[in-house]
Amino acid sequence: MSSVTFYGLLGSLLVGLGLYGVIVGVGALRKILAFNLLGSGVFLLFGVIAQRGAGAGFAGDPVPQALVITGLVVAFAATALAVGLLVRLGEGVGLDDVEDALASESGLSPAQPAKPKPDQMGVEKASIEQGSTLSVVRPMTADSSGSSGLATSAGESA
Repeated sequence: MSSVTFYGLLGSLLVGLGLYGVIVGVGALRKILAFNLLGSGVFLLFGVIAQRGAGAGFAGDPVPQALVITGLVVAFAATALAVGLLVRLGEGVGLDDVEDALASESGLSPAQPAKPKPDQMGVEKASIEQGSTLSVVRPMTADSSGSSGLATSAGESA
């Protein structure tokens, strides 16, 4: 078995495992990791295609190699953004750190129950009708006129 065939099969295996993880994954972090695994398999397959497309004794085709390098940078940035949003979402619902979020995704109970922070990020509760509430986001600082320009409560704008 040649090295090109081996890497082609390995890339196909990574794509298959990543696709399985995206479809069957339970938590958001696992789906992000599975998506990265799928992307790594695709990049490996692009590299194999670049090597197979080259003639005998020549270097690989530079176009798929450039696509792989660009894709790696974009994949890293997208992963960093997705994990950052996941951490921010965890903070927004009252989880203190990522370990609590991972414990809640896996079904394990965290050591201490997380307490929501109602004043975090300017979120307050506005009463609408008998017992129902609406979360309203207000900026931490207002302009000189005192209005924020955002919706302040049920249907009103400042």
